[in-house]
Amino acid sequence: QLSNVSYENGVSLGLYDYRSRTTTARLANQISLRDQVFVIVGYSDFDVSITSYESKTTNVQAGITHIFSESLRATLVAGGRRTSSEGIVSTCTQKVLLLFFGRLVEFCMQPANITVSQVESGSLLNANLEKQFEVARLSATLGRALNSSGSGTQVETDTMKLRIERPVTPMLTGVLTVNAYDIRSETGNGSGIDRKSYQIEPGLRWQLTREWSTGA
Repeated sequence: QLSNVSYENGVSLGLYDYRSRTTTARLANQISLRDQVFVIVGYSDFDVSITSYESKTTNVQAGITHIFSESLRATLVAGGRRTSSEGIVSTCTQKVLLLFFGRLVEFCMQPANITVSQVESGSLLNANLEKQFEVARLSATLGRALNSSGSGTQVETDTMKLRIERPVTPMLTGVLTVNAYDIRSETGNGSGIDRKSYQIEPGLRWQLTREWSTGA
């Protein structure tokens, strides 16, 4: 998978064009009617040409999918990564908390560019549980991944996701998704990078035909 991302006037906003490439290989074995085990090996590189920053990551993960019943299934994937990075990154040497529309917001008062050259290790996780009730469907996910970012470096992201689907009519389904993110720079606390965020997304899905559906 190859991605080239660019921003118009991005540098003035603290956003940097980047290129990322990801390659994965997956080997799976159906060991029983209810269980499948698998191994995933991956490689990725992340490049920000304007700052000469480059990051290369190798990872290995193992997982299992277990079907408890017709209405309950779970998948667990866990592993580790090794990331080598070098180049220039933006950091914050002084921060201040200010009251903004009734909320405390962290602002960087003294940004600085530093040169990094490091090798670090991290963990990877993806745990998913799906339950089909009589009138609703519930899925819950916990994850940790290393993701590309326009901040000039990659970010390690912890994710917690809860999704509920419930039919309103035979053709219309209501959807509610709640997400929580904990985002950290993989080279340390970058300027304006490390943060926690939360999202609540209500939605609707129309089943137009057996093959086609749309959502809002």
